Amino acid sequence: MAGVTVAEILTLSALQGAYVTAGRDGLSRLVTGVNVMEVPDIEAFVKPGEILLTTGFPVHDQPERLVALVPELARQGLAALAIKPLRYLPTLPEQL
Repeated sequence: MAGVTVAEILTLSALQGAYVTAGRDGLSRLVTGVNVMEVPDIEAFVKPGEILLTTGFPVHDQPERLVALVPELARQGLAALAIKPLRYLPTLPEQL
């Protein structure tokens, strides 16, 4: 199966300034696909090995939903969750 690691993805110029807030042990996970979170019930649409990108818009009125999503996404084998905060999520939930 072809792919790159989460750590390798973080070196891309498009992600300059990105940083890991949690899950440093997952930097060696293999990423085999990309998905975008457009709906709050995204767990029904992810596949193992994906990196999930979001601005947080689908959960902007319930940011704590991200906290509940993380264990389920991990159980399903998601490689990484990338969140671009500020526009729709002024801050990330502390529990995240």
